[in-house]
Amino acid sequence: MIDVRSLGEWNTSHPNSARHIPLGKIDSQTNNIPQDKPVVFICASGMRSASAAAKVAKAGHPDVYNFSGGLSSWDTAGLPIKR
Repeated sequence: MIDVRSLGEWNTSHPNSARHIPLGKIDSQTNNIPQDKPVVFICASGMRSASAAAKVAKAGHPDVYNFSGGLSSWDTAGLPIKR
C-alpha cells in the first residue's frame, strides 16, 4: 500500500502497512514501485490515490488499485493505523 498524502498528513496517521510517496513524487518514483504484486494507493478521500493509481498503471505497472473512500474509510473499517 502506498499513501500519497502530504508529509504532514502522513505524520498525523497512516495505515500500518503503507509506504509514503506523496502524489507529486509518483512520476519520479514509478520504478521503485513493485511490479510483482498488487499495489493499493490511498489518500484522505480517494481522489489523489485514484490519480496516482492511474499514473502508475499508465506507466505499465500491472495490478494497481485505488482504496476508495481513503483513510477515513480505512479507519471506519477498524483497519490498523499508526498514529
